[in-house]
Amino acid sequence: MNSPQFFALFVVLSGVFLPYSWCQPTVQGKEIFDSLIRPLDESTPSLEKAHELVKTVFSEISGKLGQPPTVVVTKSGVGLIWGDLFKTGGCFALAELTPQSDLERVVIGAAFLEWEDEEWRLRQVWDIPVTWRPKGWQDSGSDYLPATPATQPFTLEDFSGDGVPEAVIAGGVEKYFQENYMLRFIPETENLKIVAYAMARPVTIGNYVRLYSDSGRRAIWSQWDYCKWEGADLIHVASWHSETGYDQNDPTFIEGMRVDPDGQPVTIRVFYGHGQEIENESYELTRNGIPFGKMRIHWKNPEHLPANSFEMEAMWLFEKITGLPPSLYPEAETTDFNFKDFATITIEGNKEAAILFGTPEAVAP
Repeated sequence: MNSPQFFALFVVLSGVFLPYSWCQPTVQGKEIFDSLIRPLDESTPSLEKAHELVKTVFSEISGKLGQPPTVVVTKSGVGLIWGDLFKTGGCFALAELTPQSDLERVVIGAAFLEWEDEEWRLRQVWDIPVTWRPKGWQDSGSDYLPATPATQPFTLEDFSGDGVPEAVIAGGVEKYFQENYMLRFIPETENLKIVAYAMARPVTIGNYVRLYSDSGRRAIWSQWDYCKWEGADLIHVASWHSETGYDQNDPTFIEGMRVDPDGQPVTIRVFYGHGQEIENESYELTRNGIPFGKMRIHWKNPEHLPANSFEMEAMWLFEKITGLPPSLYPEAETTDFNFKDFATITIEGNKEAAILFGTPEAVAP
């Protein structure tokens, strides 16, 4: 499985093909997210709804420069957040186009507005299916969702560490997951830029922003993408993918990606077997889809394996393959151990693999 910028798997959301998670300003990614933007000089249902929102809902809200961010649900049920959202001293707002109480919403989306010259002015509109329900909500026959959604349509969090928060829009709800869109404020244009999409809320871990995605249906794989800020962009630098074959014909493997010094993705796969059956003798390795030798892991006391032996092995592989510290492994409960105190590792058939995994026991005929 290649890194997300070359991912072959897509989901159809809002009539647009979106990758499971995204944080890379590639041409493909830019085109995908640009397609969510509704130009303000075009006549579209979304834009008409946004102008109606300004005339009705926002006519009841008097903006104030420097106002602390304030979450509001209007009398008509529209969810929004307004105030000095991005530490500029100004006044902006994010709002859904149609209230959640309208269960037959024909026009859905989000709008970004600015309070200027004593009036609200529309700045941006996106075809993002904002979805949320108040805390304590339970589905019913007339209001059913396949997963419990966020309790607010818009939230602010400083993912970049520069003191200016990013905005997260709670998007559409599909079976097992909810879309999350991260947007960054651009001071030069005073507009918002979509910088990431994921199937769960983004997480800041160490110096990285981590995005999550999974297969949803059949729940056979999970993937975590690690991104770093470069200016206003989130750059994809590593990923970790774990997959269990659904049946005996499907491969079971883990796979990691790191970006090499030339900026090219390098993907290492450790093939365990098929379905639920794990090959204990040796694991086949590939690098960018090309055979990369075999790995053998010999537990020093196989009759009394540590309770977390699989996690220990996976964390060691994570560190070697992605180049990230084991503390960033997505399911790490503890890193207070040395894997080589419990096992020895040999690599057969490839000197470069032996170097990568740093195993003095490695042999490469």
